[in-house]
Amino acid sequence: LINLNADPALNEMLVYYLKEVTLVGRTSSDSSQDIQLNGTGISPEHCVIEVENGWVHISPKPKAKTYINGKLLEDRQKLKHGDRIVMGNNYFFRINCARPGDRHESMNADFDLAQKELAAHELHGNATEVELKKLSEKYLAEKEGALEDQRNIYEQKFAELMDKLSSMPAGGAFSLIAKSRKCHVITMRHMMRN
Repeated sequence: LINLNADPALNEMLVYYLKEVTLVGRTSSDSSQDIQLNGTGISPEHCVIEVENGWVHISPKPKAKTYINGKLLEDRQKLKHGDRIVMGNNYFFRINCARPGDRHESMNADFDLAQKELAAHELHGNATEVELKKLSEKYLAEKEGALEDQRNIYEQKFAELMDKLSSMPAGGAFSLIAKSRKCHVITMRHMMRN
């Protein structure tokens, strides 16, 4: 497990070697933690990293926020070489667990990538998304209301025009309406312009 940091002088400077079962949490935890982290968002017992048959798995503890490649970890998950892990609010890591046949292109995974993944997750999975949904619903309701208002205005104008037409002499525009719908539309457009 290798640390990722925005400062190039501190990036990849800490290497945590994993045991079969590695406990991650605060120094103030009731039980001894193998990797001790302090700071915002770190729980006393934060997560467990296990190595089984050459595979690395990570399991979150209740209410402890751990992200893998920007996604909140909810259940035990198998890690792949180059996965980015964010614990709490400030701790960024990359897992190095190369296996024969693995592609090594993920080694370009740095602090910036891990931070972008986390930011993308937060845009899609928290209050921002809820607010966006509320605004969208409000917009659709207002749009529907505006369309209803516009329909009512057109119906009112139509009724007024029909009153005007019905008051015209029998040989006027009213007789055109009876002959053809096309004439009705033409007459209505002409009257609306006036």
